[in-house]
Amino acid sequence: MKTLICLFILLINFKVISQVNLISNPGFESYNTCPNFGAEINYCNNWNNVNLVYGVYTVGTPDYFNTCSTANCCPPNTFSGQCYPHSGNAMIGTVMYDTPAPNYREYVSTKLTCSMSTSNTYTVSFWITNGLNPISPYRIKNIGAYFSNVPLTQSGYNLINVVPQVEITTLVGSTSWVQYTFTVTPTSNWQYVTFGSFRTDAQNTPTLTYSITTGNPSVYANYFWDDIAVIGPPTGTLSVTASSPNILCNGASNAMVTINTTGGSGTYNYSWLPGGYTTSTVSNLSAGTYTVSVSDKACNSSIINITIAELPPYTDNFSDNDIPNIFTPNDDGINDIYEFSGQITCQILKLSIYNRWGQLMFETDDVTKLQWDGMNKSHQKVPDGTYFYILNAKNGKVFKGTIALVR
Repeated sequence: MKTLICLFILLINFKVISQVNLISNPGFESYNTCPNFGAEINYCNNWNNVNLVYGVYTVGTPDYFNTCSTANCCPPNTFSGQCYPHSGNAMIGTVMYDTPAPNYREYVSTKLTCSMSTSNTYTVSFWITNGLNPISPYRIKNIGAYFSNVPLTQSGYNLINVVPQVEITTLVGSTSWVQYTFTVTPTSNWQYVTFGSFRTDAQNTPTLTYSITTGNPSVYANYFWDDIAVIGPPTGTLSVTASSPNILCNGASNAMVTINTTGGSGTYNYSWLPGGYTTSTVSNLSAGTYTVSVSDKACNSSIINITIAELPPYTDNFSDNDIPNIFTPNDDGINDIYEFSGQITCQILKLSIYNRWGQLMFETDDVTKLQWDGMNKSHQKVPDGTYFYILNAKNGKVFKGTIALVR
């Protein structure tokens, strides 16, 4: 006789950390309009170009790239060169050197979700690259970030003459994504951060680096940016938990996680890395570790780390012995659901359950919903007794048998 199968699959673990990312849209994933032209950083939520003039190439306007674009703003093949986002579907680009326009600069700026405290030390990081196949031949030194109490201003495309608190003083650039990380202790309660180059062309030493073999060569030093973070301790903490995702078959990207938050002001901001998602529930996740920063408008915040594991590779070893034949949906928390082990679930195409009169009680072809709770299609409890299943497997076999339902 087949035995009762009772199996728990752990696909998620989390740890709450008392730190928070003060960048509200770190991966540039949140947008209000899909970009289809250069100089459209305003289409990316919560970011601006300091001078607040958009859509004009001659006024220091960064570019926004997102896979939702139907034009040449769609990665990887953008008008600024070939480049995939470091994570997710979006990234930005800035020109920080233009041969015929001395001290031409493009900046990106955002308001922090909370003011920085002079009693804390923060970790600042960003990913940057010139792209897989650059069409801008130059690299420069002195790329960094300037923190301020009020928004910076820029006249046209001119250099903003301030001294950045964090800066890469060596020649910057690679055809791969590179992360730069710094620490900074505020000298006042900074509320804004601006990224770019704040030194003159002479100080930056523009260096001809790339031999352009394809595309339309430019005369710039162009950089792509992604996954920006300003991490520090919160003012207060929130209670944050995460739901367990559905079973993730090997190589699949259909996991879903919901972040549940209580405490604080009750209005929460979410920031996922990688991916740059800004909602509490995210679908179509693949295996990996995700860091979610949660904050409210009162600067209470927490971070949760979520690890989604995937099942081992599929093996065609499905047999009758893998199908449970009894369950007890009596709400005692033990064997209340008719379900399968994770590896078996990934081998099922369709499950149908009938009563002894041939009436369909339950049916699904969704691998994420292969669970029967003892309810019929009208969501009414079915009586104790023997039920019949028909199970279609990926190996082409059809399995038929009985299920004993005992409350």
